[in-house]
Amino acid sequence: MLPEAQGRDLLYVSSKYSANVYVYTFPGAKLVGGLSFSGYYSWGLCSNKRGHVFITADPVLYEYPHGGASPIATLSDPLGGPLECSVDATTGKVAALTSGGVAVFKPERNHRWHLARLYTLQQNLAYVGYDGSGNLFVDGAATTGGFFMLELPRNGNSFENVTLDKSISIPGNIQWDGKYVAIGDQNDTVIDRFSFAGSQGTSAGSLTLKGPQEIGQFWIQGNLVIGPAYKKSGYYVGYWPYPDGGAASKILSQNETWGATVSVAHM
Repeated sequence: MLPEAQGRDLLYVSSKYSANVYVYTFPGAKLVGGLSFSGYYSWGLCSNKRGHVFITADPVLYEYPHGGASPIATLSDPLGGPLECSVDATTGKVAALTSGGVAVFKPERNHRWHLARLYTLQQNLAYVGYDGSGNLFVDGAATTGGFFMLELPRNGNSFENVTLDKSISIPGNIQWDGKYVAIGDQNDTVIDRFSFAGSQGTSAGSLTLKGPQEIGQFWIQGNLVIGPAYKKSGYYVGYWPYPDGGAASKILSQNETWGATVSVAHM
């Protein structure tokens, strides 16, 4: 990590097949560092209020301090290599998703973690995300075809089926945007916004990200959505206006992009 990585907001972007994570200043997008996981894949990223970054690097989940070059914790998922993650802003818990279930880790003192709950789900899971109240959502593709979504209520003991009033073709990332649960649709690079009451999700509008053919695990930060993207000419990272969508306001070239998160400097 270069000295410029300290004391400022940072954008982390994973490059899945090369097992690297690149670190840029945010929103300026100057490359100031990188992390490498030799022999493994790096997939989804998430971060907490303190700016700590969690990296799903098969077969474990690593915790890095803001701008740090070495992990301060390693979280092992009994269900196998985690693919995506999300942080509960209300409790600090971290949910790690694999293709067949979800592990929820509870923070303890001195960067220790306790495996609080393990949920084995016989589903083809894709993404995971907490809302602002501590409810946990996962989506995926049903074996019979089509999109499905499940919710673990804040004080619940099991995942429940969720019904949306707008169809989604291919499951995409899930993130709380401060008001709504944003759900990506990889079929047409649309992000739909939903409010939830019980097991019913009601559409509050959508936005289209112009330019790419596919969007990976995006990250919403203020009035921007940062998306690892792909089109025929190659991979890149785009900054799009949020919640307006449209054309990207900034583009970064990076190979094999997959996940993104913004680590806010903790003063």
